[in-house]
Amino acid sequence: MPSGGEWRRAKQAFSVAARNRNSWLLHLPANLGLLGLAWAWLWITEATAWRVVLSLLLAAGIALGAVWLHSATFVFYGQAHREPPARLRSAFARVLGHLPACLVLAAVVAALCWAVFRVGEVWLGAGAARLSSTFTQATQTPISPDQVRPVIEGALLGVRWVLIPLVFLPLASRAANGGWRWLRRAGLRESFHVLRRPAWWGWYLLLLMMGAVLPRLLLGWVPEFEGLAAQAASLVLRFGVAYLLLIASWLVLVSLLESRFAGQPQPDVEPGPGE
Repeated sequence: MPSGGEWRRAKQAFSVAARNRNSWLLHLPANLGLLGLAWAWLWITEATAWRVVLSLLLAAGIALGAVWLHSATFVFYGQAHREPPARLRSAFARVLGHLPACLVLAAVVAALCWAVFRVGEVWLGAGAARLSSTFTQATQTPISPDQVRPVIEGALLGVRWVLIPLVFLPLASRAANGGWRWLRRAGLRESFHVLRRPAWWGWYLLLLMMGAVLPRLLLGWVPEFEGLAAQAASLVLRFGVAYLLLIASWLVLVSLLESRFAGQPQPDVEPGPGE
């Protein structure tokens, strides 16, 4: 059970997320636009040189836009907790000087996720056979690779959706607010201070369920309606609710994270353009 202080911190974080409607009005269309661009990028065929260039430019633009948007969100909620009222323009301007550090961190996370994916491909094949053989010898009970694969898949899901985000989200906050500080001892110490709090793990798991698992269940649920119009309306409604849950969970999570850094010494930052 979280302590009284943890409940007060969480209540304040939820209140800050709910009060700052500008961030909601930005994220609802902005993330939808990024998703639309990503979908369009998947349809670009690389049959000619100019299409290859277009594909690379669009991919770079999507990555830069996503990193800038979400890095500024860390800064915005940090300001909302430390020096309200927070302003989106100020947050986007301040984070500009820290974008190289944020992009490097995003590349590290992407490479790590890709490595986990590749390791998973190996372990779900030959690794499952080796593990089933080892377990069979150890327990003297026949265990097939098909019985081992769900265990491996569960472990990989835990690494991708729990371990990596829990470790790197505090570092992402330090990169957005302090640039290369996320690589220095001070930034690592501040991030570890958050990671060692069980309440942070609990809130993350709860919001992961609300913002990822529940939307997936909603989109996977296909109610039986007669007529194409009713089915289309059901799909639009389910997608809308799932998308709102995703955005709400993300903004509350960032607010919760920044509330934990609000009481710590803040990084020395140079003013961004326009400040």
